[in-house]
Amino acid sequence: MKSLSWQEIRNGLRQFKATPTPPPAAAFWSEFSARQTLHPQVPTRTAAQIAVGWYAHRWLWGAAAGLLICSLAVFSLMPHTAVPPKTTTETVTGAVVSVDVKTNYTSVMIVQDKMNRGTVVCFAGLQ
Repeated sequence: MKSLSWQEIRNGLRQFKATPTPPPAAAFWSEFSARQTLHPQVPTRTAAQIAVGWYAHRWLWGAAAGLLICSLAVFSLMPHTAVPPKTTTETVTGAVVSVDVKTNYTSVMIVQDKMNRGTVVCFAGLQ
């Protein structure tokens, strides 16, 4: 490998003179503007515009609309009364006539549920 001195490097670079003189500023900017029109650029949206925009969340609005339609359809098929219709007779079908308990207890509580037509018997203090 040949070792070059700084003087030889400087003289060799002067011979090539690779960089031309820059054009005047007005000529540069006019050429730049002409080239710029050849490649139009679409401005990008910021993250805030994407988060707020309707277009970015169209799937979310579609899912919400679908959920609303389905819930309205299910609600319309459900009966609109929370209490079952009253019968002509007020008798409860699950009436308790007698209960036979083989162990000792301290108290009894009997609850008649007219809405669901049932009877509940509770024994306290079973031994």
